[in-house]
Amino acid sequence: MKLEKLRSYQEVVDRIKKAATQSNECTLTPLGEIKSDNTSYPIYSLRLSSKHTSQARKRQVSLSAGIHGDEPAGVEAVLTLLESPDLYEPFLHDIDFTIFPCINPFGYEHNTRTNHQGFDLNRKFDRKRPPKEVDLLRQVLEGKKVDLSMEFHEDVDTDGFYLYEVKKEGPYFGEAIIRKVERYCPINPRDEIEGLPSSGGIIRPPIDWILKFRKKDWPQAIYQIRNGARHCITCETPITLPLKGRARVHLIALDTALRHLIQT
Repeated sequence: MKLEKLRSYQEVVDRIKKAATQSNECTLTPLGEIKSDNTSYPIYSLRLSSKHTSQARKRQVSLSAGIHGDEPAGVEAVLTLLESPDLYEPFLHDIDFTIFPCINPFGYEHNTRTNHQGFDLNRKFDRKRPPKEVDLLRQVLEGKKVDLSMEFHEDVDTDGFYLYEVKKEGPYFGEAIIRKVERYCPINPRDEIEGLPSSGGIIRPPIDWILKFRKKDWPQAIYQIRNGARHCITCETPITLPLKGRARVHLIALDTALRHLIQT
C-alpha cells in the first residue's frame, strides 16, 4: 500500500538552505541521498561555529531531530533555531554545533515512525551494516567526543514532557530543564516511563547499565555514549500541544542545557 504524503520534506530542505545562506557562521554539508521509489531525499548536516574564537576553548554540541518521522516538532525546533540567529549566536563564543535537522526524511514526509524500508532507525545504531540514514549519521559522529548530545523526540502516550539524561557523573541539567519547561508544558508525573524508573519527569539510567547494554537495538544515545559523548539528553514532548508549542518546549530545553554547559 502506497503511503500518503502528509508533509513536504522539500519545504524542510528549502528552509535549511535559506538559513545556511543567511548566516556566515553556518556551513551546510550534504551527507548523501535516500532513494525510495522515484524519490530521492537528500540528508544534510550543518555546523554552526564562530570563526573568531579559538577552537580549543569550545564545547562540542550535537543536535538531532526527525529520526522518527511521526515526531515533527523536533524538526520544527531545529529549523526555528537555524532561522533565528538570536537563539544561537550568544553561544557561539563557547560552542560549536553539529546539527542533523531531519534524519528520516521519508518518515517525516509520510508521517511514519520508520523509514521507507520499515526500520526504526533509532534501534539500528549497533549494526555493522545499518540503514543508510544511520550510516550517514555515524560517519559524522564517529570518534567525535561531543560534550553534549541533544535529541528531540515526541511521545504520543505521555502525560507531559519528560527527558532521558545519561552522563557518567554530575553536574546534571535535567532538573533545571524541567523547572523551565514546566512553565509552558505539563511534566510527566509517573514513577515509571517506558519501563524505566522516572522521577519528576527525568529518566536517568545508570551509566553501568548503558555501558553493558546488550549489542542489540542500540538507540542513538547509547551509541554516542559508548563512542565518547560526555552527556546525552533526549527530550520527549507530548503531542497535546500545538506543533509550534512543542517546538518551543524543545528550544527552551536546549537553551537551558546550553547555559548550564558553558558554566561547567
